[in-house]
Amino acid sequence: MAISDINPVQYATQLADNFTAPAQNRLSARLQNAKAQRDALSQLQTALQTFKTALSGMSSKATAVTRTSTFNREGIATATASAKAAAGNYSLFVEKVATNSQVAFNNLYGTSPSSGQFQVNLAGGKSFQVDLSRADANGDGSVSPDELARAINSNPQNTSLVTAMLVSANGKTQLVLSSNQTGADQQISVNTAGLTDPALASALSAPTVLSAADDAVVWLGGQTSGIRMQQGSNTFTGITGVSLTVSQAMKAGDAPLTLSVANDNAGTAKNVQTVVDAFNTLRTTLDKMLSPGKPADKVAAGALSGDSAVQGLRDKLATLMRTAFNGQSLISLGISSDRTGQLSVDSTRLQKALAKDPSVLDATLFGPNGKSGLLQALTSTTDSWVNFTNGNIKKRQDNLALSQKSLDSEQIRIATQHDQAYARYLAQFSKLQAMQSQMSKTMDMLTNL
Repeated sequence: MAISDINPVQYATQLADNFTAPAQNRLSARLQNAKAQRDALSQLQTALQTFKTALSGMSSKATAVTRTSTFNREGIATATASAKAAAGNYSLFVEKVATNSQVAFNNLYGTSPSSGQFQVNLAGGKSFQVDLSRADANGDGSVSPDELARAINSNPQNTSLVTAMLVSANGKTQLVLSSNQTGADQQISVNTAGLTDPALASALSAPTVLSAADDAVVWLGGQTSGIRMQQGSNTFTGITGVSLTVSQAMKAGDAPLTLSVANDNAGTAKNVQTVVDAFNTLRTTLDKMLSPGKPADKVAAGALSGDSAVQGLRDKLATLMRTAFNGQSLISLGISSDRTGQLSVDSTRLQKALAKDPSVLDATLFGPNGKSGLLQALTSTTDSWVNFTNGNIKKRQDNLALSQKSLDSEQIRIATQHDQAYARYLAQFSKLQAMQSQMSKTMDMLTNL
């Protein structure tokens, strides 16, 4: 190439690139590795968080053993049965359902003076005072029925005891008070001794009972011959492991209702399978991330290949799945592991174990207090990694962020070196080009002599 063909910009750029290439190549490799680490940690965070969510969902059930509960008649009651419920048939008679109190007050005409007070009472002893001077929302010196209802509902002492509403019918406005709970002790009454307005006192002293508060009464067995259970709520928990909610009273002489509680083997196996599936999914992800790869087959290593801490996490989780809690392990209950570490459920063995002792599965998963079983151990181990404040992943991400700052500074330094080299080479080649141009002019002059 002749000197006249020299392009200063092209040559300066090429030489500057060559000058910084070794450092840039080393930095690019480090940047690529840092990004791979960030991506791997993000993937690990997601996998562990998904596993933890699955554990939390099972923990919230407080039992993995399921029971079915069915009635021989519909529309009278519903029930759920936990692992503590004894399988069998229960005879029940629903004599009464619990009701709330609802009373109406007529003859509310226009407004009342904003003075005086009255007391809303519940039969069980709870009450609250309504001060009419505080009920005057617009400050016009009087209290309207609407302001009266708002004053009752917003009263700080009315802690969800009573709800007030206005009902207009046939040109008349009525104030209706409803207790928010059921039971005989929820019957509403009003003490008007503190009122200064005779008309309002008279109206609030003569309620119309729309619904009387009453307790629910259920007999375990036949009516009058069984065990009588009475309470203010329609949900009964007196039968161990059974939550019974009644909705309709039966007629005297009706045959008792039959509640059948049975083992739900399929439901129990499904709960165990949920835990196993969650572990297997996480195990598969960890195995891929830790894979050494196969260079001979051009199979790349996993993003965290050789990471001893993550290997330790995988091993610890696998160990926990085989560890005995409260005398039993999942392995002893019919869960087996293959050579890759994947677990599977042998439903037959599981049901045999539960047939001998239905409590062993929950003791293993939850522990006697719900916080000392396998699920808690797995959750604690997982949380030590995914905790957003001081988990291992958070610490690693923080360290990577610091390293990234150093890499960014190195990139700036290389860019500066490149710019300086470019400027130096550009000046040299520009000078060379100018010299060549001058020499060409001199040769032309000599040729023309």
